Amino acid sequence: MKVYALYCSNYLPATEELKAHAKLLDAFTLSQDNNNENSFDAVSDLIKPVQRICRYSLLFRSLVQNATTPEEALLSQQVLESVQRVSDQVNARVRDAENNVRLVNISNSIDNSKVAAKLELLRPGRTLLCEMPAAVQVMDRRARLARALHLHRARHLRTRECQQPRDSTNSVNSEMELLGGDTSEITREESALRDSLTSSGHGCGKDRQRVILLSDALLIANKSNFRLRVRRHICLSCAIVIEANETEDATTASESCTRSFALLASKTGRCNCHNLSPSTLKRPVKRRYSLSKSMSQLAVDEPEDISVDVASPASPLRRRQRRTARQYIVHCESEQKKKEFAALLRGAIARCARSEEPPRSSIGLAATNLSAKLWQSIKQRDFSQTLVLGYGSLLRRRANAMASVCHDEEINGSTDESNSDDAPSSHQNQRLLRTSRLATSGAA
Repeated sequence: MKVYALYCSNYLPATEELKAHAKLLDAFTLSQDNNNENSFDAVSDLIKPVQRICRYSLLFRSLVQNATTPEEALLSQQVLESVQRVSDQVNARVRDAENNVRLVNISNSIDNSKVAAKLELLRPGRTLLCEMPAAVQVMDRRARLARALHLHRARHLRTRECQQPRDSTNSVNSEMELLGGDTSEITREESALRDSLTSSGHGCGKDRQRVILLSDALLIANKSNFRLRVRRHICLSCAIVIEANETEDATTASESCTRSFALLASKTGRCNCHNLSPSTLKRPVKRRYSLSKSMSQLAVDEPEDISVDVASPASPLRRRQRRTARQYIVHCESEQKKKEFAALLRGAIARCARSEEPPRSSIGLAATNLSAKLWQSIKQRDFSQTLVLGYGSLLRRRANAMASVCHDEEINGSTDESNSDDAPSSHQNQRLLRTSRLATSGAA
């Protein structure tokens, strides 16, 4: 099966190579035996092994339909499933080989060599998932929130007018409810993006760009004169996909928004997620950790008058870093392409996601018991000071332990003397015997 997959994956490059050397192919054809009745055509002969697996599937499917006994039907069905499984694996490998060839072409077509070296498109483990032309609109946060506030306010006022007469106090209260509601900031941003998505139009006036989806990143590029100019390199570890049909009033969505979706993400390098290594990606999602959080969500709302040392391991409150996320609206050519691309994008985001909370490792638990000076020396990479502090703490602990042991012995000795006043000589003899034994062992 592996040999067959290799043959099928190299079929198209071999065919193109033969067509590029048509003169050599003609000379090779003329050099063959003239007595052969069948005409020799290398291109048509190369496709026969590729078509064989498809013909096997059709053959056994017809055998299942025309089986006379249940045993024959069961046997033919098992063979059909095996052939179909091999066919799916071969198709997947052929698709991966074609995507790798396409990824090499994309890497070679980038106009700036420094950008190509920085992107590392041919890095091991990185694959091409999809590529399509689309109109990408970058949303400004202030304008988007203002537009969303206007849309929410108009909808709220329309609902209030149907229920009761309009009042200036009601309009002020509605604005206050929109600005300071119980909903979180991420919920308000997603709702605002959905409103912008439903009212963004067909996207005809937007620039047509190439959207390239990789296994761990998303590229937005402009194509001109057969060269690619990468405009944005988006990280998928903290991205969120929003569609207009996820809202409650999906029936009122226009036809244009069914071909569009919104993306909340940040550029690679603006967050801590771009440091994902292949070994980190192999871990479960719960074992991945990033100091940065999705969008602008904060972990703890701390008062302004309380200052907490974030770098200290013993500080219970940690404020997560604020993300510099951007909002994009992608207008696809058709609804089917939008569904396929959104499904692939969600899968890539799920594979590249990091967990929200750090794992409780043994190093983290041990760091909470360290002293402040020792922790500062470890942070500053001053290992000489770390060794001095560690050895000093070890000596202090040993001295404290020896002092406690001596104190216990004195207490026990005084108790024994008070309880046995009639036999002080026996206790003194035992102490002398213990001292003599220690002396002889030291001399030996």
